[in-house]
Amino acid sequence: MESSISVILNGKTDPYHGITINSSDYEKLVKIWQLEEVVRKSVVVWLERRLRGIWIRVDIKNSEWVPVLAHHGFQFHHAQTDFVMMTRWLPPGEKSMLPRYPFTSIGVGGITVNREGKFLLMKERRGHYLGYKFPGGMADHKEQIAETAVRETFEETGVETVSEGILCFRHSHRTPYPQCSDIYFLVVLKPKDENNITPTPCPSEAAAADWLTIKQIQNLGTKEKHPFIDNMIVQYQKWKKRKGSGIYNVKVEAAYNVREAMMYFCE
Repeated sequence: MESSISVILNGKTDPYHGITINSSDYEKLVKIWQLEEVVRKSVVVWLERRLRGIWIRVDIKNSEWVPVLAHHGFQFHHAQTDFVMMTRWLPPGEKSMLPRYPFTSIGVGGITVNREGKFLLMKERRGHYLGYKFPGGMADHKEQIAETAVRETFEETGVETVSEGILCFRHSHRTPYPQCSDIYFLVVLKPKDENNITPTPCPSEAAAADWLTIKQIQNLGTKEKHPFIDNMIVQYQKWKKRKGSGIYNVKVEAAYNVREAMMYFCE
């Protein structure tokens, strides 16, 4: 067995004088029994190079790296299904300037109204609240806000819709996830085809899906609806009187990274 190894962990540099290293790049170069020495020697070289933030992407196949890196001061930053990212801030005596992983989730609901003025509401099959609510759920990766509302409404009620704009949004810091905030958007929708609006509740998610008049909603008991529904209907009626002015979106070229994005404006 070799007593020493000359490999130094290296990776892609970033504009902030840090590097990102992939454990999978060293599968054939470094044996697990050599990793302790490799990390120790690498830290010395990184300090000599005056590197600041070290990011190491540990592939799930290399999970044995985790305790070794933790022993050398690395901390968990974030994880996905097939890897964990570990980081270490090197400058002695300096507070870490490494950014947190994104900490805000996006939820979207759809307030769907047909030409008769009825509202499409549904009931969850399971959960803490089982009364009527607007269809909705969490946004998928790379999904626009209105797309989430349309998709979730169809998945939960079977009714196809199109977006008319964003009515409002809520920002909350009380969520089921530690150190995570939530933004919930409510999108105004209308049926895609008024002749095909019979609800077909999703058997795995929804206990019911119905079109209800405002009077029917007002007559629901406290266990059948949350006051939030009444409040949002009032806001919808104000939005309607303004002829749909409010938050609207425009597709633009985003700054800096030259990517197309959706910008939202208020009137």
